[in-house]
Amino acid sequence: MELIELQDEDLSKFKMLLQESFQYGYENVYGKCEELILPEKDIDECLKKENSNVYVMKK
Repeated sequence: MELIELQDEDLSKFKMLLQESFQYGYENVYGKCEELILPEKDIDECLKKENSNVYVMKK
């Protein structure tokens, strides 16, 4: 396995999986929530910060 930088074509899937995992974690502790816990704008804001890098694990 190796870490590689996230490719542009994988960005939308990455965001979706990240949102799902945050939603699951929140709802597991606090119960069902209709509001999206991690909006896409928050993810985008973090990804645009200086020295921000995203890596994925590849086999």
